[in-house]
Amino acid sequence: MDSNANLEYINIYKNEYIIEYKSGNLIINKTSCYKVSREVAFLISYLPNEAKKETYISCLSSLGIKENENIFKKLIELGVLTQKQEVNIIHRIKMIVNKIFNPQITILSSKMQKRLLDKLSKLKFIKNKNMNLDLMIKIVISFMLSLFASGFFVNNLLKTKNLPMASSNFDGILLFLFIFLGIIVHEMGHSFMCNYCGIGLRSICFTVFLFYPAMFTNVSGIEEMDLKQRILINISGLCAQGLYMVFLIILYFSTGYYNFLIAVKLLFDMFYLNLYPFVRTDGYWLFKDILFFYKNSKIGKNLNNIYYILYLLSSAYIGYEGFIIIKSLVLYFMNFKAIRLNSVLLINLFYLYLITTFIKAIKNKFMEFHKNFIKDNKQYKKLC
Repeated sequence: MDSNANLEYINIYKNEYIIEYKSGNLIINKTSCYKVSREVAFLISYLPNEAKKETYISCLSSLGIKENENIFKKLIELGVLTQKQEVNIIHRIKMIVNKIFNPQITILSSKMQKRLLDKLSKLKFIKNKNMNLDLMIKIVISFMLSLFASGFFVNNLLKTKNLPMASSNFDGILLFLFIFLGIIVHEMGHSFMCNYCGIGLRSICFTVFLFYPAMFTNVSGIEEMDLKQRILINISGLCAQGLYMVFLIILYFSTGYYNFLIAVKLLFDMFYLNLYPFVRTDGYWLFKDILFFYKNSKIGKNLNNIYYILYLLSSAYIGYEGFIIIKSLVLYFMNFKAIRLNSVLLINLFYLYLITTFIKAIKNKFMEFHKNFIKDNKQYKKLC
């Protein structure tokens, strides 16, 4: 008698988003993607989500597969089928703690985006699906440069306008929603560009990393793309966010509602942060992908040296600006009784988040700089 007959197995990719990719299929989950053959992809979709071994064997037999035992073992080797583990109290507590301190909450799944994209395609919003990559990069870069310059216009506009910053609780909630929607649009830009480049739509998730809230889009598989596709995937989020900011500016001039302009200002600050190549955001990955393609050339080595020089200079500048912002934040939060759930609180929390992110990034980059230029150089001298 088979000792494994009563064991239950789980088809772990059963409910994941699966697309056609090259000669096989691509399975996409929250954090990764996996290439499988078309036959394996079909079996994943056909086999039940959870069952005993005999049920899976029976399903394989119903397809006319003679070597069903070998196929079953192969699916286990591939990690498609895994044995169901008994969950004890300690394991449950660990799962709860992990969900609290490191949640991965899906805000917009790949399947939901697929339905949205299908509807947009029917409305003929997406007319040219085969745009030349060179032309697309030129359009995207031109738009990005226009956005970069527009940020200064928004800052000057805010200085000339006497905006009622001491707003109501309702205004504070609306401002949060405007910014939150902008972040969603940003992540959708990455997801839609991944789909355009052939690696499928990606789920948009919320997590907390070292007590910092963050939204992320899984872009695994980008390493197989060429440089042009990588550039487009890296900056597509900023372009989508830029279009959303243009929409908010139009709403501001149409309605005169000041929260639209404040939201644009904060989103512009996020835009500049994402372009900053010394924090692990879009600008960082854009630079790293370009450097990867030129790493063995003189251009790549010079780029890397310039990168670290600019890092040191920008760190000094940000340290100075950060000190001014921290000073104003301390003064604001010291007057605890005057704090209200409004736009002012949200703006201060936003800049507090940016400052802590920058401090953490500068520390990590200094460690990387120390390793690449100081520690490795000392080891090289010892070897000589």
